[in-house]
Amino acid sequence: MCAMLYGEAEMILEASIRTFELDRVKVSLTRLGVTRLHISEAEHPTRGVHGAAAFLPRIRVRVTVPEAVADQAAELLARAS
Repeated sequence: MCAMLYGEAEMILEASIRTFELDRVKVSLTRLGVTRLHISEAEHPTRGVHGAAAFLPRIRVRVTVPEAVADQAAELLARAS
């Protein structure tokens, strides 16, 4: 999803990440200039996750990022998934 906020194009990214990755993700997103972050409990295991990893606790992270750093933020969230 893409939106125009404050005269700058921004994107909303959402991912289900492992809980122990949250601090690293928050620090990395802050370095990218992300200031809006919403965290909630993930209700169901992520699709495509099998074996023991399917039972790791997860949280849902939703961030609003400037379009210029959206690819970097998406990559970061994918590594933490």
